Amino acid sequence: MGIILDKISYKYDIEDKELSSFGIFDISLQVESGKAIGIIGHTGSGKSTLMQHLNALLLPQKGQIKIDDYIINNKSKNLKDIRKKVGMVFQYPEDQLFEETVFKDIAFGPKNIGLKEQEIEAAVKRAMADLELDYEEYKDRSPYELSGGQKRKVAIATVIAMDPDVLVLDEPTAGLDPKSKKDLLALLFKIKETRKLTVFFVSHNMDDIYLFSEYIYVMSQGKIVMEGSGLEVFSKTTELRELGLGVPFSVEVLEDLKKQGLYRGEIKAIDLKELAEVIFNLLGDKND
Repeated sequence: MGIILDKISYKYDIEDKELSSFGIFDISLQVESGKAIGIIGHTGSGKSTLMQHLNALLLPQKGQIKIDDYIINNKSKNLKDIRKKVGMVFQYPEDQLFEETVFKDIAFGPKNIGLKEQEIEAAVKRAMADLELDYEEYKDRSPYELSGGQKRKVAIATVIAMDPDVLVLDEPTAGLDPKSKKDLLALLFKIKETRKLTVFFVSHNMDDIYLFSEYIYVMSQGKIVMEGSGLEVFSKTTELRELGLGVPFSVEVLEDLKKQGLYRGEIKAIDLKELAEVIFNLLGDKND
């Protein structure tokens, strides 16, 4: 059935008049189940506020959200059920680890929702396997002894272990080195496919957004101002820069090549393999 946001608004009650416009305003969108949705926008554009509505951390002051048969509005009471259905991974989620062992941290959510002991163990094992954390090697270790990338995986496993239908990722690769970031994104996409999750992916990294997302919403001043596929959104380079946003690395390179008269093709986002092929072909033409 998917997710439907129907004219939702939430305005922060802030005395400072310059900040009183912060929030989200009259947002409507419809997302099909199983899709990967990218959300981009400058700092303060309303991305995090919008995402916090999806699992009822914030309730809309106006409008409503429908997630399958669940309704979220300003009168919603079944918040525990919503939060089981919609898992949220905050920026730097490893800061929320608190148990003595990896097993206990990942088991906390399943235990809290009343699963039996065998069900809890099965949920932990599956979540750890999804994040490529060997169960026997890591289950009894303290999360504080792990590397940054391993901690991040454990923190995401704590959310995955709840078996949500929807996953909200707020800057999931922030602070990771390039290899760890690439590996984690690949794992997240694999998890999305195998568990058939609907994923909302918030990031300031335009390359990550382009590679991961099937559809993108661009936010500014609490509203959706642009939407479309990665190719559609990232072809509007002027509009994106006017909004204070960047573009994928491939777009920057193609723009520079075009300015130098070396490239006459279409400026669009492409992956690094395609970009390498473009450059290789240009070098071949030059040598000829």
